[in-house]
Amino acid sequence: MQKFPLRRADQQTWVGGTAVDVTERREAEAPLEASQQMLWIVLDSIPQGVFWKDHESRFLGCNKICARSVGFASPDALFGKNDRELGVATPEQYQEFMRIDQEVMTTGEPVVGRLEPATFPDGSIHWLEPTRPL
Repeated sequence: MQKFPLRRADQQTWVGGTAVDVTERREAEAPLEASQQMLWIVLDSIPQGVFWKDHESRFLGCNKICARSVGFASPDALFGKNDRELGVATPEQYQEFMRIDQEVMTTGEPVVGRLEPATFPDGSIHWLEPTRPL
C-alpha cells in the first residue's frame, strides 16, 4: 500500500493511500518460488561447482561449492565479479578464461574435458576441468 500526505489550505493534514489486490499474482508466483527453491537444493547438493556468467564473463550466479572453492562463504559474493577479481587467475590465465568463455558464447559449442590451471592468491595452482555448455 502506498501512503502519502494530503494537505488542505488551512494546513490540516490527512493520509491518503492506494492499494491494489495482488492475490492472483501471489498465487501464480507460488509454484515458481517452489521450483526455484528446488533448483537451489539440487545445485547446492551436487559435488561440483556450478556457475554462470554474462557476455563479459562476470559471474551472475553459482552454487555454494563453487563459492567455497574460491574462498567465499556465499554465492552472492561472486555476483558481478570476473575471475581476475576473484583472485583465482594470473593475468594470462584470466585472458585465456575470457577467450574460452567468448568462444563458447560465439560458437554455441561446449568446451568439455579441458584442464585449466588457476593460480590462487597464496600462489597455489589448482587444476580445474570446467565444462562450459551453452
